[in-house]
This record gives sequence, C-alpha cells and structure tokens, in this order.
Amino acid sequence: MDVLDGTIGRARLSTLAESIGGTYHLRGAADGGQDIYSGRLEAFETHAGPVVSLSDLVAEQSAIHCGTLPRFATIIFAMDRNAIRAELPQSRSVAFDPSKPSLIALSDESPVASSTLKGQHARLLKIHVQAARCTSPSAAEAAERLTLGTASSVFACDADMLAEARSLFNADDDPLIRLLRLEAFALSILARSASQDRTPPISLVQVRRNARTISNLDRVRDRILDDPGAAYSLSGLASDAGMSVPTLTRAYKQRFGVSVFEAIREARLVAAHEALRSGTTIAEASVIAGYAHIGNFSTAFSRRFGIPPSRVTLY
Repeated sequence: MDVLDGTIGRARLSTLAESIGGTYHLRGAADGGQDIYSGRLEAFETHAGPVVSLSDLVAEQSAIHCGTLPRFATIIFAMDRNAIRAELPQSRSVAFDPSKPSLIALSDESPVASSTLKGQHARLLKIHVQAARCTSPSAAEAAERLTLGTASSVFACDADMLAEARSLFNADDDPLIRLLRLEAFALSILARSASQDRTPPISLVQVRRNARTISNLDRVRDRILDDPGAAYSLSGLASDAGMSVPTLTRAYKQRFGVSVFEAIREARLVAAHEALRSGTTIAEASVIAGYAHIGNFSTAFSRRFGIPPSRVTLY
C-alpha cells in the first residue's frame, strides 16, 4: 500500500502518470504554486494486477489537468457529488456521479483532461487495470474486453456495492483485512464491468494520422484556456488552426470530447467561479462568463457546479 498524506504537487502527479506509461501537465492554474492537492491518497496493487486507489483530497488551486494515457480501463466511484469532470476522445464530458459509477476505457494512447476548482473536496475510489500488467489470465482477459474501444459509460451498481465502496475508506480497519477487501472488491467490480455489453465507438485513427492537425487542435484548446473571455468565432479559430470550420468542429469534438463552444463555455464558467470566490459580484461574474442576463448565468452556473452563484464561498 502506497500512502501519501499532506500535499501532492505537480512532480508527484507526473510520477503517478509515468508509472502507468502516461504523461501529465497542468494548464490554467490559478497561481504558480506547486501544491495541487492536499489530503490523503492511497494506492494498492492487487496480486492479480488491477490497482485500487482511494483519494480524499482538496484542490489547492483551480486547474485543467491534461495528459496522455496508455490503453487502460478505470472504474470510478465518486463518494460525493462534486465538480470533477473528465474530457475524453469520442465521448461526452463525464461528470462523476455518486449514484452511477463511471467506466472509462481507452483502446490506445489517448489525450485526456479533467478540471478541478480551488477548494473542491473529492473522494474517489478508482480501480485501474491494464491487460499488460495483469498477472492473472482472467483479469487480463477482462481488461481486454473493457478496452475494445475508447468509451465512457456507467454500469449497474446496487446499494450494497456502493456501501462497500464507502466502507473501504475507513483506514482504521485491520490493515490485512482491509487489503483483502480491496482486492476482492476490485476483482468483483472488474468481473461485473467486463460482463456488460458495450458497443465499441468510432476509431480516432483519422485524427491521429495527421500530427499537424493534432498540434493545431491543441493550440486552439490552449488559446481558449489561456484567455477564456476573448470574443471567439468558429471562423477565426479555424483560420488560426489552418483548417475549415467543418473540419475544426468535427476534429475538436473527436479529440477532446466536447465542441469548441462547449469548451469555451466551460472555461468561462470556471473563470467566473474563481472570480466569485475572490469577491466579485454576481453581475460581474455573469459578464466574465459571457452572459448578458444574470438569470441565464445563474441557471448555467447551477447546472455546472450544483449550487447557485449566491452560495459560492470566498477564499
């Protein structure tokens, strides 16, 4: 069991990504500090191969976490409703729901991203599996089934299973018994996930074939993150990227899982949330988010963060 208590910085997050063959970098951080999270993170590699992690963390700054991950599958249990979102290729934006465990699977090395807000508290139980790292043939076969395509989905989960996931956060249990329970839980969830029917989604080969297109798409994303309040147009962004509007629209959605305008709206809402936390008025935050009417802003804000702007607490 690998246990981290205290603060977790960029270097540690990069190390964790590299340990499974991926990369990590940070964008849109609210400040230049190195501390990204504070709290407790536990990771346990089962004898069969799947890795179980339990995180009880608070975000020390708002940021967009980007990177690439190898072929893998992760089943995620969110213990509480929170604002964490994952952006995947060929998929909608995934907001983790405590009543619906999420299954994320990638068939090949792929770009992924997630957004966090300063002060956000999240407790997540993750079961991470890669076929190449499984020592058990049955676990490797289950991982192969899960990673037939790039996808995100939810799977059926009863109340007893959710209760068991919550109970595993109790660090006061006997260490040996807790480790055995973690392994048994991971294998049972892996078996259930692999047995469910999933339709393989469309391949990303067409996007990946052109490295220049990928670089241009990343530049458009970075421009939006660096200056979410700018007056963007599809024609202007497409011109800067050296592609047509239809190509930009289709390729951006394929690479990042959201449309260009959804990415702009997300970046602006995060900026508005940060402004409210700093003492900005709701009217001013509405302008930051690009809304002319406060009512429309409040509706969009509540839908995104689960609370109205008036309930955002200051730093």
